[in-house]
Amino acid sequence: MGSPAGRRRPIANPPQALHTRGAVEAELIILTVRDEGNTVARMIRFGILGCGRITRRGLIPGITGSPAAELTALASLRPGVAAELARESGALRAYDSYDAVLADPQIDAVYIPSTGDSHREWTLKAARAGKHV
Repeated sequence: MGSPAGRRRPIANPPQALHTRGAVEAELIILTVRDEGNTVARMIRFGILGCGRITRRGLIPGITGSPAAELTALASLRPGVAAELARESGALRAYDSYDAVLADPQIDAVYIPSTGDSHREWTLKAARAGKHV
C-alpha cells in the first residue's frame, strides 16, 4: 500500500547527519520522506503560530540559524502582524489565521508559542492536521 499521491510520510528511522558550525558540533536529524516512491532528505519546513516576543527573540533566530530548518510561515491572529514579521525575518509566507498554517501542505512542523488552554487546543489541531509539533 502506497501513500496517496502528493502525501508524504516519514520513514521510521531517519538518517542523521553531522554538521560543524564554528567550534560546535551538532547532530541533526534531517527529515526523510517518501515522495512518489523515492526517498528524499530535506530541511524541515516550520510554521510558527504566533508572533510574540518569544517568536522574535528565540524561535526565528533558532530556526533561521539551523542548516536543517526553514522558516516557511508565520501566523498571527492580529491582521498584518505576521506579514510585517515575515518581511523582517525572511519567512516565505504569512497568515492571519492559525488554521491556514495547519492547512498548508508545505509545512512539516509547527511551533506553538502560546499559553494554557490555547496551547492545548492548537497542539491537538496541529496533530490532527498531520503536523509535527
